[in-house]
Amino acid sequence: MLGISHAVASLNYHRRFLYRYLILLALFLPILFLITTLKTVVLKTSAGIAAAGQDSLTQVDQDWLHTLLQNLQGILPFYNLCLLLCCSLFAISIYWLGFGYCRQRKQEFRTFQRLGVTRRCVTSQLLLEFALPLIGYLVFLFLIMIMFQNWTEVFIQRLQSAFIAQFTTLSSMATEVGTQQSADASAPLVLQLPQNALLLVDSFQLDGQHWLHVALQSLARTFAAFTVILITVLPLSLFTCSRRWKK
Repeated sequence: MLGISHAVASLNYHRRFLYRYLILLALFLPILFLITTLKTVVLKTSAGIAAAGQDSLTQVDQDWLHTLLQNLQGILPFYNLCLLLCCSLFAISIYWLGFGYCRQRKQEFRTFQRLGVTRRCVTSQLLLEFALPLIGYLVFLFLIMIMFQNWTEVFIQRLQSAFIAQFTTLSSMATEVGTQQSADASAPLVLQLPQNALLLVDSFQLDGQHWLHVALQSLARTFAAFTVILITVLPLSLFTCSRRWKK
């Protein structure tokens, strides 16, 4: 708790840095969170279609369904590339922001050194000052997704369909149009299949419980990615800055 109090006090004092950092988070965090959510939805949808293939879609050719799943997951490399680019740009931005912040606090860090404060403690305090606004932003995004679930779900579904149509061939995979009878005669389930695989994928909607799981998983993965960047880049910024102080 003492470390958190010191971090809050430092952020309150260095407001110019805080504003720059908040702007940086506002630029990168929603994008990374959105891409992570899209990737998680693809994985959830794939699992749902695979389960339906063993249950309510037994009348659909299983080889065709297997091809659909492979094609659907073909969008994942595109999402991974977007995540890599976003994380790389954020890491570079954090490095220069951290370097400038350390240089701004040069006298303060030298005072810590004279008082016997270890570099490990200084680095931990610096990481905490960067982590607190990040956590606040993530909680805010999570609340937005939950409070406006219907709107965000429609937006993500439309964006997902646009990406899938652009980077896969699902729209060209025609299904057997018309009324389909369930293979189980004792349970005469009648299904109307969409015209193509893209429409079939769009027909799988996540319920409230699965949507909550998607939001939580996306939140955890986004936090993990940003935490790794901070732990990796900020000590490098502090080390580079301290090397210049000695010259």
